[in-house]
Amino acid sequence: MVQSYVSQYFDTNVYLFISVIIIESILLMIVLYNYNKKKTKYDGTTRRNIIIWGYFFLIIIITSIIILIWKINYNYWDYEIKDIVERISNILIFLACLIKVYDVEKVLNESKNYKGYYFSILMLIVMIIMVFISPSLLKTFSIIQIIFIIFIFAGFSIFPIIYLYLAVKSGGEVRYNSLKVSAGAVFIGLGFLFRYENLIGYLNINPILDQLIDFLNITSPISIIIGIILIFWSFLNVLKLK
Repeated sequence: MVQSYVSQYFDTNVYLFISVIIIESILLMIVLYNYNKKKTKYDGTTRRNIIIWGYFFLIIIITSIIILIWKINYNYWDYEIKDIVERISNILIFLACLIKVYDVEKVLNESKNYKGYYFSILMLIVMIIMVFISPSLLKTFSIIQIIFIIFIFAGFSIFPIIYLYLAVKSGGEVRYNSLKVSAGAVFIGLGFLFRYENLIGYLNINPILDQLIDFLNITSPISIIIGIILIFWSFLNVLKLK
């Protein structure tokens, strides 16, 4: 079990995560401002879509803040506190994705070609299991860790897959926007999953691998920023901001 970590890019990572929170907050404020300003011009479906995305951004912001606080205090908190806080952040990430997956399936259920909430149920199951699995399993190099990473990655994959499915079943602007959301979801998933502190169990195996893992302090938050911008870009047409 890894109790502490020190990275040469730790300060850079903190500053980048602060940037993540600032960017997420700005985008959320833009969404809310335009919704309040133009909501009478939107139909019910569009209003619901904007509100759901608003909840998504809000939860991601809260999660990012929790992760930032957790990072800063990682080497000072007791194991139990670190475990609970990280578990909460992981569950919130899945909750944000679940809200959007459920919303997409609700729209798809209005058509005759799709019935049920299969993706939502799968993501809910993953999220419930996350409640009972300690994040420390992700940090200790073992077969269990590899299985746990695959399990979490499979859960994250549901978010981009549902939008990829929507892209295949639609066309025009809907397909284009769905592909952007799918790509954005991949970047966000990679950014949250492949954080430096999640892979410290692989340190001291190989110097090159150590450098690559250390560099995740930079690539992880940048990946989240790219994902958030892609998702925001996907409904710029809805907000009529172009």
